[in-house]
Amino acid sequence: MRAVTGTASASPFRRSIAVVIGIDGYAHGVPPLGTAVNDARRLAALLGTHHGYQVTTVLDGEATRARLVSLLTTELPAQVTADDRVC
Repeated sequence: MRAVTGTASASPFRRSIAVVIGIDGYAHGVPPLGTAVNDARRLAALLGTHHGYQVTTVLDGEATRARLVSLLTTELPAQVTADDRVC
């Protein structure tokens, strides 16, 4: 029987890449959220520290449509290989 620990074991992937987005402040009458940015920061730290992910966080004002489109259609595809995983 294998013991379960809080750390990741050897991975079949070359790299693990995560994009974490947290937005508290929306426009157009959407009430602000209270914890999305903090939750995103904590998730990014957990993925990086305990699971070995290379994490990109995009928070609040950084999370513009232009930034997200660029990240998902240009930046990530240029970095990711068939041996990587993306969360």
